[in-house]
Amino acid sequence: MLASALAYKYDRLYSQASDGALIVEETMHTAGVIFLIPSSFKEKEWYRFPSAGTPAEDNAPSAPGGVLQADSDYTRLLPPEHLERGESEKTIYTCLDLAYPGVDDLTTGEQTLLAGHSTQAFLAQLTPDDKPSPNTEWLNRKQGYVPSTRQARLRKPHWLQPGVSDQYALCLLDAGYTWQDVAATE
Repeated sequence: MLASALAYKYDRLYSQASDGALIVEETMHTAGVIFLIPSSFKEKEWYRFPSAGTPAEDNAPSAPGGVLQADSDYTRLLPPEHLERGESEKTIYTCLDLAYPGVDDLTTGEQTLLAGHSTQAFLAQLTPDDKPSPNTEWLNRKQGYVPSTRQARLRKPHWLQPGVSDQYALCLLDAGYTWQDVAATE
């Protein structure tokens, strides 16, 4: 049986255009063996994120914002031990569906559950009209993909009201997920 094995590496370079837009150059390096033939590919993509507008518009609750520093810590939400990988994925998407419309006024108990963590980078959208998707990170075969802010480049990479991501995280916490703070150098 012939199989393929590939490894991926992403490099991202951030810069600011003269008009204030965020420019992201992302290079993906792929190396591996495909049908016993060594292979290597390089793909480069550019993204331009224009300024959101005037400072008043930039501060709107639904506006994306805040570039994360490369050495910023990130956070994961780990599933409970008894939850299998498939069940965990279902829970993630169920909680995302239940997060709407979001509530901005959190109770004291909800604030305690969030433990001072920002939840905004757990969700992302490419455009304001896109359905949001969860940011995840592959941990291992048992846990699979878990909610994580590791790949996030913005503090708020979506156009949703902030309460939506808070409700998403609260739903996961109610399902038994737990916080894990992780250094970016891991």
